[in-house]
Amino acid sequence: MALDFARRQDILPWLEKMRDELSLPILYVTHSADEVARLADHLVLLDAGRAAAAGPVVEVLSAIETPVAVGEDLGTGGRQLS
Repeated sequence: MALDFARRQDILPWLEKMRDELSLPILYVTHSADEVARLADHLVLLDAGRAAAAGPVVEVLSAIETPVAVGEDLGTGGRQLS
């Protein structure tokens, strides 16, 4: 289900609280590097349906081989963050 920006902003604090208080593993699929930086501790970067990179968020987002700018929507280039 795709949510508009306002609904995502309503839901993100709830997801953060659930993550922090319940320590539940969460699989979150997004094209938003901002949301990944906010919610994730581990990232799998998909390119054409294949894992192009995986690891701690800071390492994957800062890797030279997989440049990703926080604030960038990655939905148009074939890459998908999950």
